[in-house]
This record gives sequence, C-alpha cells and structure tokens, in this order.
Amino acid sequence: MRHCHGDLHLRNIVEIDGSPVLFDALEFDDRLATIDVLHDLAFLLMDLGKRGLKPHANAVLNAYLDAERDTGNLVGLAALPLFLSMRAAVRAKVELLRASMAAPDRAGPVREEARAYFDLAAKFLAPVAPRLIAIGGLSGSGKSVVARAIAPHIGAFPGAVHVRSDVERKRLFGVRPLERLPPDAYTMEVTKQVYAACRKRALMALEGGQAVIVDAVHARPEEREALAALAAGMGVPFTGLWLEAPAKILRDRVAARTGDVSDATAQVVDVQLGYDIGPQSFEVIDAGRTLEEVAASCLERIGVDPRATP
Repeated sequence: MRHCHGDLHLRNIVEIDGSPVLFDALEFDDRLATIDVLHDLAFLLMDLGKRGLKPHANAVLNAYLDAERDTGNLVGLAALPLFLSMRAAVRAKVELLRASMAAPDRAGPVREEARAYFDLAAKFLAPVAPRLIAIGGLSGSGKSVVARAIAPHIGAFPGAVHVRSDVERKRLFGVRPLERLPPDAYTMEVTKQVYAACRKRALMALEGGQAVIVDAVHARPEEREALAALAAGMGVPFTGLWLEAPAKILRDRVAARTGDVSDATAQVVDVQLGYDIGPQSFEVIDAGRTLEEVAASCLERIGVDPRATP
C-alpha cells in the first residue's frame, strides 16, 4: 500500500521531450490515492489491453516486477484479475456518465464503448490456467528476446511473467541492471543461488495464477529437471525449449549488444560452447532464424495460437 497516482489510465499520461509524464492524479483525497500498487498499475495495464496493446502491457508489468527489490508483488498477482476488472468497470461507469450528458445522436457510440469496457471487466475475471515455460540456450541464442516476444501470448492477461537469470543475479548482488559484475559473481555456488531465486519467483507467480517464462542458460540437466519438477509439483503444464544457433551467430549477437543486463561476451560464448549439456530434455528450436520465425516455432511447441491471443 502506497500513495499512488490513483487514476493511471492513458488519458492521464502525456509525452514530453520523449518521456511519459503523469498528470491529473487523485491529489484531492489521500485516502483514495493510497492503494495497492498493483491496483494503481492495473489501470494502465487495462487501458493498454483495451487499445489492443497487450505486448506493451506485458512489458510494463514485467519491467515493474523486475524493478522491485522484494517479492511482495509476485504474491499480489493473485489479485491482479480483480484489479483489472475493477478498473475496466470504472471506465465503463465514466462512459455511461458521458452518454447521459451527450447529445442524442452521440450517446449511442458512447454507450457501446461502456459496453465494451463491461465486457472486458467480465473477461478479466474468467479463470485462465497458469503454465510454466523454460527457455534455455547459450548466450546469444536469443532467450530473452524470444521470451519477450512470446510472453504476451501465454496465460492470463497481460501474459506471462518473465523471470530472467541475468536480472536475478544483479538483484542478488544489489547492483543496477546495467552494472557489470566481477568474475566471482559467476561461480558455480552463486549460479546455484541465482537459479534457486528464479525458481522461487516462478513459484510465487504461478501461485498467483500467472503463467511464467524462466529464461536462463540451463546448461546442466539438473537445472532443467528442477523446473520440470516445479511444474509437476504445482500441477501445471511445462514446456522446456532449447534455443540452438551456430557459434558465429552466438558470438555476433553478443558482440552487438548494447544496454543489456547480460554481462556475457564473445569469450563467455566460447567457454559455453565447450559445455557438456548432457541428455537434452528440452525441445530444440533452431534459433539461427529471424525472431518472428523462432517465436512462432516456440509458440507452436507450447501449443499456443498467437492469432487467438492478440
């Protein structure tokens, strides 16, 4: 619970000098604006979804969850469908008030807009079963890019929670996402802690009813098996995907990165190429193709039709 904006829909956000600026907050009553943070965020997520911008809504939710130092709002995801529904109902009420004040020839379209919001409010409350997806592969195989591309199509609105080992490693050491870590942050012992943290976040999000994508190298069989066991313990479907690409593509992609949370270099790729991956339980995906082709293959293996999840 914090003092929030309170009315965070897109009509109260303006772009100034290339940055979003919030205005018209509920400043007249602190009690109305002091709410659950996810309830505040739900207004923006709902409005993005209403405008057909589900990928944007998914990006906003995951950026917020990544920025949080604790795991409290992962637990709070259980309330997100209710918050989304309430926010859609608020917009429906506003549209009905507008219709009551509109000229007779303008009231009809406004009432239809209100109906669309009410339909959306009901849709948010319809249960959607969560599931767990794991994306593995060497550095440069495109794990994070693919995860972001497919996340909006998986699970309840606004899509899957993206758990990324690179982010969890930075969180473990208490540094900013773009700050490079020293070599001793990549020991086997630290990596075990990072993977355990990824599984913990995945578990909490699944308990909250959200689908989850865990994005990490997953080079060792026991790392892959641990996620399959987590899904089995939760009674949710599991799909493991292994992205594979030629060595040159891996090196070139890593070398071309800018502003990325990953610390991997071409030298790291060379080390990883020598890994003994062991028995492969994940489904192998050719990641040397375009992002669109790789994402489509992943969704096909998961059993999701992207046309049915705009």
